[in-house]
Amino acid sequence: MLRRSSLPALFSSFLGVWLLVWGGSAWAVKELPAPSPFRVFEVDTRTDTLRLSWKNATGESLGSFARWNQDLAATGGQLLFAMNAGMFQSGPAHTPMGLLVIDGKQVHPINRRVGPKSNFYLQPNGLFLLGESGARIVRTEDYLSADMKWVKQATQSGPLLVIDGKRNEQLPIGMSLVRNGVGVRGSAVFFVITNSGVTFHEFADFFVRVLHCTDALYLDGNISGAMSANGAPIEATSGFGPMIGVVR
Repeated sequence: MLRRSSLPALFSSFLGVWLLVWGGSAWAVKELPAPSPFRVFEVDTRTDTLRLSWKNATGESLGSFARWNQDLAATGGQLLFAMNAGMFQSGPAHTPMGLLVIDGKQVHPINRRVGPKSNFYLQPNGLFLLGESGARIVRTEDYLSADMKWVKQATQSGPLLVIDGKRNEQLPIGMSLVRNGVGVRGSAVFFVITNSGVTFHEFADFFVRVLHCTDALYLDGNISGAMSANGAPIEATSGFGPMIGVVR
């Protein structure tokens, strides 16, 4: 269970707010105060530019935040915050397990399989979508590409942690592992990673009780990693497939 005595601290103040200005525009990535072992980063889709990444221009898997940042720097860009963004297959290509859309182009197809025994296939499986309509998390079974022309970025993972403001009723308790996931509430997107083990239930309950997310999606565990808004690494920093980040 969450430590109830620590939760009020979440609303008392921001531990850190970094405002970065470039070309007359501003991006703000906020790290919110949270009880141990949670780290929470809030992104506002109205002002921040979120993008997914997997390969470089030559078709090689980037695999790390550092290589992605180097790739962006070649065209004058910069990575301000990053997190691994979904499960991938074994092998050097780090091929995504499911749908991946980058800048409006589908680079890997949706996976509608049900049954194999892995976290990805725990039901309901889901998608994090980003585009002109903001950010949404939907069940994989509800995704119809013909109705999703507004989507510019998408990643598939599983299981869904939160559905319509409640913990996924089919979610197993699970082992205690380092985990990361993403939740949405209005225009706000919350990226959460733990620095020690939590169960699925503890992780999902954090999105519900503390962040009040309408929906949340599990991204991965054990190899979870992030680069904070000041560039500091959190947990793993390489060995990833799809990654998501705030770029400028």
